Amino acid sequence: MEVRDGTGDGTADETRQEAVTSGGSEPGGRELGRRELGRRESWVREKRKQQRFQCSGTAEVVWPDASDGCEEETFEGEIRDLSLTGCYILSQAHLDLDRRSYVKLSLCVDGDSFTTPARLIMARAESGAAFEFVPVDPEMRLALLTVLQKLTAELTAAGR
Repeated sequence: MEVRDGTGDGTADETRQEAVTSGGSEPGGRELGRRELGRRESWVREKRKQQRFQCSGTAEVVWPDASDGCEEETFEGEIRDLSLTGCYILSQAHLDLDRRSYVKLSLCVDGDSFTTPARLIMARAESGAAFEFVPVDPEMRLALLTVLQKLTAELTAAGR
């Protein structure tokens, strides 16, 4: 299983993460001992600081067309998860944007809709993309908090 730290720059840590998650050998075939695996596990721990909520909903990502700047490009998909700081959108579409590009996200989760500026964190061809919210509007933040409170209540009611 390939694990990337999000930079995509092929750093040593990134390569070691791949080794730990792919069964315990480093590139070049050297097997990692049990003790080494334990020390290196910290590299594959979750880096996110906010709780993510599995949810379903629709998303539309809009950004200016690079060729003329007047037209807009659109990427649509299904929301896989949502947090206070970002989301992951599933889509078979190809997102032709540079990492850290700014976009406008329109999200609809359980009947609640909001729009926010965001930054592309990473995109996987024919899989989806991760976005970080760039909260500038208190109303957007309130709408997001409302959605997250509903998702928390649903989890609590389900006993998770």
